[in-house]
Amino acid sequence: MALFFDKAWFEAALAARGLDWATLAAAAGLTAEDMVRIVKDERDVAPAEATAFAALLGADPAEVARRCGVTTRAAAPKGDAETLGARLDRIESKLDRLLAAVERLSPR
Repeated sequence: MALFFDKAWFEAALAARGLDWATLAAAAGLTAEDMVRIVKDERDVAPAEATAFAALLGADPAEVARRCGVTTRAAAPKGDAETLGARLDRIESKLDRLLAAVERLSPR
């Protein structure tokens, strides 16, 4: 399962509209390869791409951005604040992913 991109949520949203991954990619101006890399959490989703996904799916842009792993610097609403421990866990997970990617790219 992806660490940041919520593949299951997108699969359900696409199925509910009778759409597929290729249509989602095309809506955001992405190639099939870009979409595969996004789903595998090998590529981040740009905010404009998340907005295009939301428009195609008829979904709330903030929800789609969250499901894409796109974050903003805006303060969380009261009662929805992320705990420090959860935030650190999320940051450490992302760092682990980045280090693994660097390792794959480094010459041996």
